Amino acid sequence: MKSKFIKPLVAFGRRFPATSLVIVVALATLGFGYAFLRPAASPISPTGEPTSVAATAVAVAPPPALTPPGSTASVAAAPSDIRRRVTDAETTLRTGRITATDDLGDGIRIVTTLRFDLGDGDRAPSAHIVGIYQGDADDQSLERIVIGDRAWQRQHDGGWQIIAMQRETRDQVRAFLPHVDLAPREMLFEATGQTVTLRWYDAAHDIEVEVKVDSVTGVPRQAKEQIRATGALLTVTYDAWNTDVIITPP
Repeated sequence: MKSKFIKPLVAFGRRFPATSLVIVVALATLGFGYAFLRPAASPISPTGEPTSVAATAVAVAPPPALTPPGSTASVAAAPSDIRRRVTDAETTLRTGRITATDDLGDGIRIVTTLRFDLGDGDRAPSAHIVGIYQGDADDQSLERIVIGDRAWQRQHDGGWQIIAMQRETRDQVRAFLPHVDLAPREMLFEATGQTVTLRWYDAAHDIEVEVKVDSVTGVPRQAKEQIRATGALLTVTYDAWNTDVIITPP
C-alpha cells in the first residue's frame, strides 16, 4: 500500500525543495504526517555567501508567470504601506482557518485544512488539521487535533489515539503565512477595489509568488507559489481571520 505513495511524495519533495508555504509529506505507519518548512531569511548564494531575499529577487528581471496575460494595471513599486499592514495583520493573528492545496501534476493533489487558535494567557494553543491525498490510488486522509502539549490522531476505525507532539501550533500556522515582510522592496502590485495583489519572484527557489490582501486591513486572502520549472502550484486561502474558533479534545 505504501509503495503507491512513495513516488509522488518523492517527486513532491524535489519540486518544492525547502520553499516557503510548502507542505512536506512523510509516510507514516498508517498514513502520512506533516512537517512544515520555510526557507531561511538569508539564503546561501552559489558562492556560499549569504545574500538577502530582496537582493536575490530584484536581481531577476523576467515577468512573473502568474501575472494575468494582457494586464496593464501592474506596475513596479515599493508598497511599504501595504507591506506594513500585512505584517501587522500577521503579527496580530490569533485564530482562523487555512486551506492549502498542492497541485503536483499527474492528477496528484494534497489538500490540507487547518483550524487554529494560537491561545493566550487563559487558553492553550490548539489546532485541528485534516489532510487529504488525492492521486492514482484511493484517496487517503489524516486528521489530528492538538491542544497545548497534547495531540491525537484519528484511526481507521474512527477512534482517536494519543500521539507525540510534532510541532508547535504557532509554527504550523506561520508556515502557511505569506510573510510579505520578506519579499523584495520592489514588487508588482495591482489594486482592484479593496483587494491588492502583490507579485514577486523568489530567485533562490525559482518560485513565482502571488499574494492577495485586503488593502485596508492588510489581512491576506490568498497566496500562490508556483515552481517555474515544473508548474507545480501551491494555493493557500485564509478564512475566518481572528474569528472565534473552538477546538475540543476528541
